[in-house]
Amino acid sequence: MRITLVRLILAIVAHMDLELYQMDVRTAFLNEELNEEIYMDQLLGFKTKRQEHKVCKHKRSIYGLKQDSRQWNIKFHQAILRMVLQ
Repeated sequence: MRITLVRLILAIVAHMDLELYQMDVRTAFLNEELNEEIYMDQLLGFKTKRQEHKVCKHKRSIYGLKQDSRQWNIKFHQAILRMVLQ
């Protein structure tokens, strides 16, 4: 993002007496609830003896899942609709 765009946004917010909130987009996908059951193999170095055959079930989203962006987009869309319809 260019600094001129940041300055423009801040100027508009100040001129219109609005409130500005910052969002960390890098972590937006984390901790999103999943609709599907997702399993993955245990990571190397974290396997428990005599339980190497077990897998991990994800309750929440992690980076790299194909479902990440879709789940986050659905939640974001629903939040925006709630704000607009109030």
